[in-house]
Amino acid sequence: MKYLIILAFLYIEAVFAQPHITLREKPFFEFGNVYQGATPAHTVTIINKGTDTLIIEHVSSPCHCTSTLLQRFHIAPKDSSLLTITLNSRDFIDSIKKDVIIVSNDYARRNVIIEYSANVISLLRITPQPLEFGEVTLGEHVSRTVSLTNVGTDALHVRNVVTPGPYLETSFSPLTLNPGQNTT
Repeated sequence: MKYLIILAFLYIEAVFAQPHITLREKPFFEFGNVYQGATPAHTVTIINKGTDTLIIEHVSSPCHCTSTLLQRFHIAPKDSSLLTITLNSRDFIDSIKKDVIIVSNDYARRNVIIEYSANVISLLRITPQPLEFGEVTLGEHVSRTVSLTNVGTDALHVRNVVTPGPYLETSFSPLTLNPGQNTT
């Protein structure tokens, strides 16, 4: 009879053992002002307040600009894991809001969404953006002119322009732009 009670207790505990995902912080944070091209990071603590192992099935973001690094995918009861969220601000200007989705085996709260925001500051405005060439025939040479404007409060020394591949060429001379000044 004693063994039957112990087995019944273990069975009840196994049936009711469940992971429970929580975050130590609020599910929203702000990077604040970020210079364009910077890659700020923020760390969030994921806690398992349940009685069974929490399994993080995956962490994702709909935006290519966000990368994540999870310390551990299996979190024991009452234990925690760190999740580092990094923003690549290269392709943004002004205010942005993005999110990260954590999918786990906590079926009561399967998807946990962490939202973040940033105000991306650019010291140099390039227009037009994006720079489009339309349809170009092989061997055809097409040119476009861009405008550079210093939107900062200090003089900018532009020393070089780098193209993303061998099929683009630039005609550029180093220059200094004072605040508010522009050039083509």
